[in-house]
Formats: sequence, C-alpha cells, structure tokens
Amino acid sequence: MKQTVRAVAAALLVLTAVPAFGQAQRPALPGSSFKANLTAEYLSRRISWDEASRDSEFRALLAGLKFDVEFGGLLTLSVVGGLSLSDFPALTFRELPIALDYEAGFVQGIYVGGEIKTKLLASDTIEMDIWGRYVTSLGTSKTWTIEGFGAPGEAAGKPNWSLAEVGPRLIYAGFQNAAPYLAVTANWLWGDFKMDETMGELVGSELKKVKGLGIVRAALGTTLDLSSRFSVWGEAGLIPRSGGVDWNVRGALRFSF
Repeated sequence: MKQTVRAVAAALLVLTAVPAFGQAQRPALPGSSFKANLTAEYLSRRISWDEASRDSEFRALLAGLKFDVEFGGLLTLSVVGGLSLSDFPALTFRELPIALDYEAGFVQGIYVGGEIKTKLLASDTIEMDIWGRYVTSLGTSKTWTIEGFGAPGEAAGKPNWSLAEVGPRLIYAGFQNAAPYLAVTANWLWGDFKMDETMGELVGSELKKVKGLGIVRAALGTTLDLSSRFSVWGEAGLIPRSGGVDWNVRGALRFSF
C-alpha cells in the first residue's frame, strides 16, 4: 500500500514538472479555460484478498460531475465527484460467528478525486500528453437479515476502494471535429470491505483488504466536438492479468465556457 501511494505521488510530481516541454513545438495560448462534464464509468475487475491467496470479481459504476481548468493549453487540473455503486460478489468472510459469502449486490456510496494532464508535445497532426487520476469511493453501510440459524441475525457491510493511474496518451489531431487517442497507463486498485455480524448474543467483525489484479491498462478513446461549446467523450480500456482480461468504459458530456 505504501509503495503504491509513493509511486502515484512520484508520477504526479513528474506531471507537474514537465508542462513547458511542449512549448518548443507549438506556443500555448495565454489565459485559461473552464469545462464542466457529466461523467459515467463502469469497471469490471478481478481482485485478490487473503494475502493474494484468493480472488473474486469486483464491479463498480460511477456517475457524477467533473470540472476542468486548463492553464494556457499546457496544464489541466480537474476535480471529480458523484455517486458510486460497488459490488464484491463471492467475497468470503470466515472470521465471523457465521461465515458469509457476500452476495448482497451493489452498495451505494460517493466518490471524489482529481485528475491532472500536461502536454508534452504538439504538431499539426500528433499530440502527446501525460495524464493521471486518483479516485476514492466511500461506501455506505448495507444491512441485511441472516435467517435459518435458529437465532435472529444481521450483517452489515461497508466497502471502500481507491483507483489511481498515470501514463501517456498519443492523440491524432488531424481531424477537424474529432480527436482519437491511444493511452497506456499504469493502473492500481486497492481497498477494503468491513463486515459486521450479529447472531443472537454473538458479535463479530472482519476487515477484508483487496487489491486489483493487473497493472497495465491500454485504452482507445476519442473526443467529438458537437459545437464550439459542446462535445462528447468516450473511452474503452483493457487490463490484462493472469487468467483473463479486465475492462472498463468511460464517457462524458462536456460543456466549455
């Protein structure tokens, strides 16, 4: 966990240090601009737990807002936030009074985070930038009744997870209203799921730490300008891992001020 945080912090420091590199290719326009986005994202990942001895599926849906501030065409800073739905099917808890396999479906929560993008080079047809983001989801507590054991029982689960990624994007800028790109990023997913259980007079609690399998993500995306102020953006990514491939899709409706 500490190594992951250090790696992300180091990568973001690099991002803030290199925006002037692209100035030699094309002078940036002065001033700043502001964009507001309606965003949505779906993730399907494989996660490991119990010290990487077990693995299961993780799914999440994010829907919210993103606000971008672009400085001189070289550096863009963003804040994100909204509602999250998280599901950890087949996550197993064995240190409770009655062992549980989680099958209660999606848990509601909120997510917050930020993004940073800095331009490395630009020409009439090709651009390259480095992009990074960090998102954390804080789940609410979901409670359900446990039946069939001769005594009244109740379980309450609360998941929290975080996602960080950073890497370059190669953008084709030769189209008038579209900007397709290829991105290759390092991607980290980690979190925990706390389960509390009451079974008659017995009370137990277990914290399960999870970690995403696969670390390299390749994605194709594009921005399509509908007018001088409105645009749409979409991206689909794959994360190879041992035994399979994980994926996610993202999209946004964007308004420029």
